[in-house]
Amino acid sequence: MTEDREHYYVKMRDGTSLPVFAYKSPYKTNATLILIHGITAEQHALQQLAKKLQPNVNVFIPVLRGYGEHEGRGDINYFGQYDHDLIDVAKSVNNQGYNRIFWAGHSMGCANLLRVLDKNLVTSEGFLFLSPFFHPSLKLYKYQGKQEKKQEDLYKLNLFKIISLASLMKIGIHRFMHSKVAIVPDEFKKGNSLHLSFRLLLSRFIEDAKQLPLSKANAPLLTLIGSNDEVTDASKLQAWWQTQSSHQCTIVPNEDHNTIVHCDETIKSITQWLKNSIRQSQEHTAN
Repeated sequence: MTEDREHYYVKMRDGTSLPVFAYKSPYKTNATLILIHGITAEQHALQQLAKKLQPNVNVFIPVLRGYGEHEGRGDINYFGQYDHDLIDVAKSVNNQGYNRIFWAGHSMGCANLLRVLDKNLVTSEGFLFLSPFFHPSLKLYKYQGKQEKKQEDLYKLNLFKIISLASLMKIGIHRFMHSKVAIVPDEFKKGNSLHLSFRLLLSRFIEDAKQLPLSKANAPLLTLIGSNDEVTDASKLQAWWQTQSSHQCTIVPNEDHNTIVHCDETIKSITQWLKNSIRQSQEHTAN
């Protein structure tokens, strides 16, 4: 299929313009997915997913504040700014005539969606979690292994600095919240690294990991994770998920943290989940 992609900018409430990649279906469909990236912008993987879904779904991929090529790279202006940005992105998509909107996140993007769920920030037809990294305090993650060692030079987290800044914040000292605490690959400047601030990272996570909002979700949820995920232990995640939600959590064989995003099994699962969710919503409305 010939690629049909739009690249445009959405103006946020503070006047900043954020880039959005839109893959609109050539057919008449109102099914729409807003896809939130992880700790890096990971455009290659997410756009592969969008292309495969495009025949049946409209897919919008915003590049989050601090990650794109605009000013203020690696930082945001205040805690919680991502919440406001996602509301503004949703309004932009809705204003284009798309009102059956689902949300999807990959890795740390799922943490952003937990905030959306918890605060009831937007109306959503459903939430899709791919290789979720919900919160660093959950006992679900792997910190050893070949992949982790191989990527040591690409991803660096200053845990001592993060703990120190969190302690300062608890006693009301916010002077150093813009300090850089993580280094990740720069998606937009090959060979470079992007330094991320404390307030940027913290604004992606829910405040209290003990009060996760999954059980109170009214919309359909779907979690997909690869059996070979290098970041999260798939079996632990599935067992934990079953204590939090009655919705589906599927382990996809032979896929890892990134290949799960655009593998054939994922495309089939997402497409079927969207169809079922829309049908159930229509039946509920009819009744």
